[in-house]
Amino acid sequence: MTPERLHRTEDIYFRVLGLPADQRDGAIAAACGADEALALEVRALLEHDAREGTFLDEPALGNGFAIAAPIQSDDLTGSGVNGFRIESRIASGGMGTVYRAVRDGEFAQTVAIKVVKRGMDSDEIVRRFRAERQTLATLSHPNIAGLIDGGVLPDGRPFLVMEFVEGVPIDEYCDQRCLGINERLTLFRAVCDAVGYAHQRLVVHRDLKPNNILVTSQGIPKLLDFGIAKVLRGTGSAEITMTAVQERRYTPEYASPEQTTGSAVTTATDVYSLGVILYELLSGHPPYRFETRSTAEIERVVTGAEPPAPSVVVTRSPTAVRGHDSQRNEPAAGSVSEPRGMTPERLRRRLKGDLDTIVLMALRKDPQRRYASVERFAADIDRYLNDLPVLARKDTLRYRVAKFVRRNTAASAIGAVAALGLIAGVAAVEWQARVAASERDAAFNARDQAEAINDFLQKMLRSADPTAHARDASVRDLLDETAGLISTELRDRPLTQAAVRNTLGATYLSLGMYDEAEKHLRAAYEQRLALVGPDHHDVAESKNDLAALLYAQGTYSEAEALLREALVVFRDIRGEHNIDIARTAGSLGAVLRALGKLEESEKYQRESLAIRSHIGDGESPEVAESLNNLGGVLRQQGKLVEAEDSVRKSLEIRRRVLGEEHPLTAQGYANLAVMTYSLGKIDEAERLFRRSMEIGEKTLGPDHPELATTLNSLGVLMVNRKDYDAAVPLLQRYVGICDKSLGPTDPRALHGRVYLAATLRLAHRFKEAQAALQPAIKIAPDERVSAELRTEVREEEARLRDAHGSN
Repeated sequence: MTPERLHRTEDIYFRVLGLPADQRDGAIAAACGADEALALEVRALLEHDAREGTFLDEPALGNGFAIAAPIQSDDLTGSGVNGFRIESRIASGGMGTVYRAVRDGEFAQTVAIKVVKRGMDSDEIVRRFRAERQTLATLSHPNIAGLIDGGVLPDGRPFLVMEFVEGVPIDEYCDQRCLGINERLTLFRAVCDAVGYAHQRLVVHRDLKPNNILVTSQGIPKLLDFGIAKVLRGTGSAEITMTAVQERRYTPEYASPEQTTGSAVTTATDVYSLGVILYELLSGHPPYRFETRSTAEIERVVTGAEPPAPSVVVTRSPTAVRGHDSQRNEPAAGSVSEPRGMTPERLRRRLKGDLDTIVLMALRKDPQRRYASVERFAADIDRYLNDLPVLARKDTLRYRVAKFVRRNTAASAIGAVAALGLIAGVAAVEWQARVAASERDAAFNARDQAEAINDFLQKMLRSADPTAHARDASVRDLLDETAGLISTELRDRPLTQAAVRNTLGATYLSLGMYDEAEKHLRAAYEQRLALVGPDHHDVAESKNDLAALLYAQGTYSEAEALLREALVVFRDIRGEHNIDIARTAGSLGAVLRALGKLEESEKYQRESLAIRSHIGDGESPEVAESLNNLGGVLRQQGKLVEAEDSVRKSLEIRRRVLGEEHPLTAQGYANLAVMTYSLGKIDEAERLFRRSMEIGEKTLGPDHPELATTLNSLGVLMVNRKDYDAAVPLLQRYVGICDKSLGPTDPRALHGRVYLAATLRLAHRFKEAQAALQPAIKIAPDERVSAELRTEVREEEARLRDAHGSN
């Protein structure tokens, strides 16, 4: 199964899984169209889900959806293997079973025997099993479960005899023993030693998680399961590139970004997984949660979502966790802090600062920006435990002095006074800065004349907004002319200058001119930040508008951070129920949906809707926006009927209040089309998409990114109907707009080009397909292109070559 088809199968499966049984067949038919093989794959998964209830022991990706015929029992309990008597079965996973056994002979020895399951002994599995045996044979460390023996059973299945570890996973051990923060760090430190030892022998574990780190009753951690470990090639090599998507095997909750995308695996991969484990040991929470655990969602969350600091999550109120384990809740703040021997607030203070910094450095998305090695990671933990400045933190003077005082509580009186005096001096400077900022803010309040000028300019610029008038050449001319006047006409009024820049940027954004928008929005933000400080209303406004641009560009993590900061400022300044909170909560909800954080997204969208419904008449464009955004979240959660109702209400309000020919009305038609298509109403969906496209072309112009989304959706619908000739011009326009507004290396542009080539191939227009794919082939080696997309390009190139050759 190709990566593209696997993604599609998983997406349909998880969407249908949440529906009642009597609605599933219709939903499958709507989603799969005439692709009967795809429909059979989805139905097989649903049947498998009904038989099993859950996946077995979180199988590694790559094996999870294989459906095999029932096989006979291979239980070896009571039998003898190579001088050992098997007493009981310990665990059974995707490819093997682990038994507890004792040695028959003069001295007693308890061991663990791992055997490949009958029916799973393919050449590939046996190769991996032997590789694990060879890996373990090179490792001899007190914190790594060692290899004792190995061989082959009479039926040809290989087995390993390993050191038996009688213990519990490291996270359970810490909680059961109520270990404090320093004790947890010391235990984790020993794990780092074991991983570092493996790295020195060019072995990357690739599946580090609490279940693979057992702690004995004597408090000794033991590293287990090198089943997917990789031996790095060459004496100086630090990486090995995965050769195929199917080769990716990992546990999603602990996988690094490069594992989820199939990029190069290095020792930094284990650093990342150790960072996740330490995050959980300290905070009691995972850094990420998955709604569906589909391949697409895992990659999106792990590569795009920035985890909150451990000190932030320890005071978070409990919420239900969806997806993989729908009955599990996030732990309450008290249940996290008590096993660590402190109150929630004290735990928050303990983690804030150095420990937050250490953990988040290990979790950086770019492997080059993490700790250079496990040894460096461990060294920073040692420095923290000894009250020394950690290397991951900016080395400021005040920070060094604070560490010095903590280390030297019994120092001479003269030294203590000098240190305290230095700290007092730093504090005095900061206090003076706060006073100056306060006085500056007061002065800016008396700026009536500047605000009058700003009002005039904003009124002039509103004529350029396509939500008021259709786009034409004079709009761009007006914007460019105004931009050129800012530096000269408003040079003596910096805050007014920043406000005009912000309005300019927002208007460029509404026209789909992202480069111009970013230039002005960032300049306005930086100018306001320097003038009035981070807690000012104007700065929060800039963050909100800049986040809108980042969302349009697909830079979701930065947008999320800005919106959360803006929300804090608006709550402090204006309280809980006002238009600023409603607008920012709605925007944050949209970003969180894009990041796959659906429950939190729904919470913010409902908050936005409640505020807007309360302060308005229930028929405002703002209420329509909240209903539209809420519908998008509900659809992604599989609540299709409720989602359609919400989006339909939004469209009705927009038609009544804004009129038929308005960009937001066009958006409403497109979003309702998506909902009706999901419910199997194909003819209605096509009609709604076409109406959206007709309005969008009139109000936005033929090259607007918002219109591109509709073109792509309608094109996909026509492909599923096998009307390839009708789909091609739609997809060609989509690719052209993406190239222009996002750039040819953007994932949306590149994927659209591959999809266009595939559609032309299906239409037997082979020369055109080759011409459409050629730019993607040239761009694919670019380092900005993900491994997944490179694979997609190569596979379509091969399919096109085979199809053309056979014709």
